Amino acid sequence: MNDKLKIKSVYTMLMIILMGFVLIESNYWYLLSILVCSSDTRYLIWGGLIILTLLAQKLKIRKTFVYVPWLFYIMMILFNNQELAHGRYQNTERLILCIIMIFVCAYKSEWIRSVPKMIVAIGIPNVIATLLFLVNDSLYRIFISKTYGEYQSGTEYGKYGYRAALADHYSQNATYISMVVLALFALFLMEKQKRRKTFWGVLLGISVIALLLTSKRAHLLFCVAAAIIVYYLAYPQKRLEKTFKLVITGAVVAFGLAVVSEYIPQINNVFERFQTAGTDKETVGRFIMWNYAFGLFKQKPLFGTGWWGFRYSGITNVRADALTGCHNVYIEILANCGVVGFVIFIIALISAIYITLRSIKFCIDKELLEYKIVLLCSAAIQIFCLMYCMTGNVMFDRTFHFYIVAVILSVSFYLNKDRIAYMEGESI
Repeated sequence: MNDKLKIKSVYTMLMIILMGFVLIESNYWYLLSILVCSSDTRYLIWGGLIILTLLAQKLKIRKTFVYVPWLFYIMMILFNNQELAHGRYQNTERLILCIIMIFVCAYKSEWIRSVPKMIVAIGIPNVIATLLFLVNDSLYRIFISKTYGEYQSGTEYGKYGYRAALADHYSQNATYISMVVLALFALFLMEKQKRRKTFWGVLLGISVIALLLTSKRAHLLFCVAAAIIVYYLAYPQKRLEKTFKLVITGAVVAFGLAVVSEYIPQINNVFERFQTAGTDKETVGRFIMWNYAFGLFKQKPLFGTGWWGFRYSGITNVRADALTGCHNVYIEILANCGVVGFVIFIIALISAIYITLRSIKFCIDKELLEYKIVLLCSAAIQIFCLMYCMTGNVMFDRTFHFYIVAVILSVSFYLNKDRIAYMEGESI
């Protein structure tokens, strides 16, 4: 009995370390490459942590239908993989490491309660740096000289350095801050203790201001949409009453932003950018890439050009920035993997959100508040990522790490929900 408890304790510790490592790698991967160690070293550590976690559960992996879509997802990535064909491997290795974590997440589930706070704790330096570089530009320039050596994309050659802050691109900074905002929203929404609710609320307000400062329209829009959906998921009853409260809250937030903008006028830039949506160079560039990807899909509609095929297809001769991706995951998957791969992709996404919704309902029925927070955080991140897939490269860049962490939280709970409900009932 003691040996069994010891094994579970070691497993819990390793899962927390693994999640923490992945979140650090996700938020600060570029800085880590410059200041600490290469990607190869980090991936070796990552793989080692997965192996140790597997050993801690005595090499046992559950036989469950939940894993099937992700097995096919790995096969989709490996089939006719163009990155491997061109002698590279790091991005493929990174994505497969992400997915493999799903298979070792369900031996025990108590550890998942720590993850929303970990997302906040690990990501909050991006919020702080954004605000700090806004008020102290000289500090930003010192940071650049000691790290990147050149100004990041989206900062207009350092004029708006706070937009990118610690990240290599202002869009990445917005993604990292969005994850903090969504985790904080789940914590704030479900917190019952007044003092802690105030604490989460203050952090949430500060993080929202930081997100506005990045000037990223899509991130703001998708965060708001995800928060509204999660709000209704959290309180499925009395929807009319909740809608009224939501409208009032929206009015208060709008008034608050109007007041704050008097003191921090830079936050208005994101709203000004909404006025140029559809006609600015970013949007026009995306249309060019989407049309190109559709053309590739028409050439090989069944299996596509192969994973990462879009980026090796000559698109950079048309759009130099297309090396980072099509900026629409759904279209790029069609181009890379054809109809067959697209079906696999959609089934994996739907299975993850279905498990999450079922788990949230289970938590509501059994009054499992702590786990409800975790699952609402998971739902918020998944919903955000599914929407961001329409304008970003979510399933190809580091945003995929956050998405997989969210999926892991739901899968781990779902596969242990009956035992959790029994244990929680015993402790009451």
